[in-house]
Amino acid sequence: MMKNRTVFGLMFTDTHAKESNTPLVRDIFQQCVDYCIDNNIDRAFHLGDWFTDRSKQSLECLLLVDECIALFEKNDIHLYTIAGNHDKKDQSVHKSYLSIFQKRKSKHFHLFDSTGVIEFPEENVVVHMLPYFSESEYLQHLLTIIDSMSNYEDTVEHVLMTHHSINGVKNNDGSVVQGDLSRDLFKAFAKVYVGHYHDESKLNSIIHYIGSSHQANYGESIEDKGFTLLYDNLTTKKIQTKFPKYIHHKVNIEDTEQLEELASSISEMKEDNVRITLLGDKDKVQTFNKERFELAGIEVKQDYSDLELSVGQIHEGGLVLTKKDMAKHWLDYSKLYITDNNLRIKGLTKIQKMHVESK
Repeated sequence: MMKNRTVFGLMFTDTHAKESNTPLVRDIFQQCVDYCIDNNIDRAFHLGDWFTDRSKQSLECLLLVDECIALFEKNDIHLYTIAGNHDKKDQSVHKSYLSIFQKRKSKHFHLFDSTGVIEFPEENVVVHMLPYFSESEYLQHLLTIIDSMSNYEDTVEHVLMTHHSINGVKNNDGSVVQGDLSRDLFKAFAKVYVGHYHDESKLNSIIHYIGSSHQANYGESIEDKGFTLLYDNLTTKKIQTKFPKYIHHKVNIEDTEQLEELASSISEMKEDNVRITLLGDKDKVQTFNKERFELAGIEVKQDYSDLELSVGQIHEGGLVLTKKDMAKHWLDYSKLYITDNNLRIKGLTKIQKMHVESK
């Protein structure tokens, strides 16, 4: 049975303000403050990526962040934060877009441009804050923090709050990150809480990617989005936020029952972003009447699976694929992957880009 525990603070990350989502981000911060007020929490930690655009910030986004900081000040809640990679134009320097808000001289907004330490003697916890840097610079800062931990009594619990890619975490495409930041580098800490990746994951008993505050596209999971309560014994609890969800239904064109169920629940989908991908025979998929869904703002995609082959069939010589056939299937796959993951198309080859834009 778990011993009695008290809330140490509330963590959240990757709110990613941009001009098109300012009402949503404003509401996420309001939900954070409301939860803190309702549960007598007087400290919160934002683990980076306040913004989306790395190259510049609009006046609207800057004013939004200023407004969100003021919410914490007004309600006597301390907000500790670091910059993520989206908060910096140059990843090798300390200053970020958040640096301008230090001019507020706020007693409640605590930004750590470089490494920082927050001591909480009542809980016997020291929180180390480490913002995003290029990998080599990040490693230097991390080692400096670890060296400084010898200045404390052995009974002190050391927590790192940071924003970076650590070996073993999965990218959105499922590939595993392999770089210079080994998980073993972090074993000196009792816990490491990390922003950067939007889906929650735990690399081991120490390293915990807490997941973003809200879902940003169809490629992200839904249930792990929100705030993370941190208790004084360094256990956590997920508090899901309210946000417009990205819901993707893949339906076989022959499954008329599921299609009717979706059609009858259109009114319940108005607050969310909904995509339906129709699978199956090309002719049947193309002739399906999408109008009732599209009029309700539901995106309808098509995925033809009228050609399914086993490896055995190919080895037996039962199929001849021309270069044109192979190119078409590759381009179709590229398009589906890009749209499913909301990827930018600027990195594609010229022929892939033309194919995507023509759809």
